[in-house]
Amino acid sequence: MIEPKIALFLTLDGKAQEAIHFYQETLDATLLFAITNQEYQEKLDPTLEILAGQEQYLSHSILQIGDFQLQLADNPLIEGEPIQAGNHLSLSLTIDDTKTAQKLYQRLVEKGSQVIQAPSENPFAFFYASVRDPFGVIIQLTVEKEVDPSKKGE
Repeated sequence: MIEPKIALFLTLDGKAQEAIHFYQETLDATLLFAITNQEYQEKLDPTLEILAGQEQYLSHSILQIGDFQLQLADNPLIEGEPIQAGNHLSLSLTIDDTKTAQKLYQRLVEKGSQVIQAPSENPFAFFYASVRDPFGVIIQLTVEKEVDPSKKGE
């Protein structure tokens, strides 16, 4: 069986460094790797063409958040295509306890995230909230009532 490791990849057009600091401060993310366009050109590909002013843009970076990796870059994946935020993808954080969830929620809001849904209890969660962070990413925070997927809704 194929068991790929899946990571969310964000392309942020010059805001990747800012996003890294945001996720470090709000989600206790650890920076595992980062390379700028200039470093990439110097170390890996001297033929890489860099637009003026984009030398310090991140070519690639990796953050560790719990068991999850978040990858960020400034350069568009499709050259010439504008980067735009969407609502079809969100970062869903499952947290073990309500106190920790509330703490993370407060950090996110204090650092400029827009509240989509304030913390509440629902049939599946002791705590559920969602925000849109300053980079357009929707983040859901959940403390599940039942962690076993086969028993949800019983």
